Amino acid sequence: MKISTSTVIGVLFIICSLLTYFANFSTLTGIISASVAIFFILSGFFEIKDYENRTIYLVVVAVIVASSIILAYTQISSIYVGNELIDSLCVGLILAILLWAAYDFIRTWKLFERKLSYLRVLCIVLLLGVMIFLELPGTSVNTSSPMNQTNAGSFENQWISFDYPSNLTVEDASTSDQVEIYIYNGSEQIGGISSGNGTIDDFLYSTGFNKTKVAGRDAVIGNITTSENGTSSGTLVSISLTNSTTLDINFEANNEATFNQLIKTLSIKKTGS
Repeated sequence: MKISTSTVIGVLFIICSLLTYFANFSTLTGIISASVAIFFILSGFFEIKDYENRTIYLVVVAVIVASSIILAYTQISSIYVGNELIDSLCVGLILAILLWAAYDFIRTWKLFERKLSYLRVLCIVLLLGVMIFLELPGTSVNTSSPMNQTNAGSFENQWISFDYPSNLTVEDASTSDQVEIYIYNGSEQIGGISSGNGTIDDFLYSTGFNKTKVAGRDAVIGNITTSENGTSSGTLVSISLTNSTTLDINFEANNEATFNQLIKTLSIKKTGS
């Protein structure tokens, strides 16, 4: 059976996507790797079978790109930490390269058997470079303040203290004016603690939020839901600090044990700047 170069490259990107998943690297990188893999395998299939229906091919590629944009946006806007503008531009660049390659492919129905131009080489280099950028740990973490990292199982700064499972990592970017803490399992953020403006009563207008007590202070707790299908995607606790500020603790779903340990051991040392 004939195997095209495109198919081989697609399989390599599939392996990359699987490694990204099992090694708990960036989910965003896994999505992009899978999208690139599907594109190359699909192109290889068209090349081997001598299919030359431009409409079908371009429609399928467009669906792949559109799905990737939706999934990538979900990651960037929810669990992926960092500069969303840069991340969006990188994802857009990768998908633009795929669309360009798809359009170029239908001219001769061959991807790699023609002489490579400088433009093609540049696109390939950009593609690989952006993939590496998205995978580098900490590349897109907010660098506006110094970041202190710990995995000792106990955390304390000028604002709060709490205990957590020692297999997790806590990164502290808090300043004298606000709280900004990230909690990671490997390279994936599973929770965060940050300062908020307003009062806990603001959350009571949302369905499913109830009043409670956390660290001896008034608070509300509820499930965060996605706007698309209404399913639970995490838990949020908002604790009253002053008449106009709160301490917001946000955890993804399936992290109840960590969430409960943090809440039970939380101590608030400071309520304002």
